Amino acid sequence: MKKLNKKIIYKLVIIIVIVLFVDLFSGKIFGKLYQSCKSGICSQENYIMNNTNQDLLVFGSSRAAYHYIPSILQDTIGMSVYNCGREGSGIYYHYGVLLSTLKRYNPKVIVLDIDYRDIYKAEGIFGTDILKEHAPFYHQVSHEFDSLLILPGKKEAIKLQSNLYRYNSKVFKIITGNLVRGRDNELGFRANNGVWKKSLTSLNQKDLKVDENKILTIKKFIEKVQKHKIKLILTVSPYYKKTIKGLYEPLVEVSNEKKLKY
Repeated sequence: MKKLNKKIIYKLVIIIVIVLFVDLFSGKIFGKLYQSCKSGICSQENYIMNNTNQDLLVFGSSRAAYHYIPSILQDTIGMSVYNCGREGSGIYYHYGVLLSTLKRYNPKVIVLDIDYRDIYKAEGIFGTDILKEHAPFYHQVSHEFDSLLILPGKKEAIKLQSNLYRYNSKVFKIITGNLVRGRDNELGFRANNGVWKKSLTSLNQKDLKVDENKILTIKKFIEKVQKHKIKLILTVSPYYKKTIKGLYEPLVEVSNEKKLKY
């Protein structure tokens, strides 16, 4: 019986060692491949997190990515500009990018384009779920950055200890980023070409409830930028939706409180 127990323990130890080795080895491989992406979203992410050095940075969701053309801004204001906008991202994601940016340098100006889903309760990409996109940078930025990534729950803190877990949702993007040339972007700006054929819709605002955690994160974003003596401008890009007055009143209140241009 004792021999049997020893064999079981021995096998378990071997399995654990193999799993840890596979996790470490595969994590390092995907980490290298992630860094070597020449196109696609992974290449964009890596540049935004590790390589921006421009005077003015634009933060925001797809409405930032599609609305702000750096070349026009550069010609107008005489500053170097990069568009850090990311499709389907919310304020939690932007705050993570800010923390990574400030670790490296202080831009002169930051434009933060706010989506109404950055203010009101919404799940998925505009909730804490978007933070999994920052997983490859866990333990690489700061303690505050790591704390941000575990907002989805205690289980996330355990999962992030796995090197492979940090890249498991990006495997396809990493492979295509190394093998396939993605669409061009101009200093982060991505043009949408074509004709918009959808009809004008109305935003159902009756069900909207202010998300205090998102408001708190917006305030933290503002305070962090102000602490580094960087000029911050809050903006809201145009919507092709019918809305009622007061949709952005919570943001107006924050901008007034922090004495910001909106």
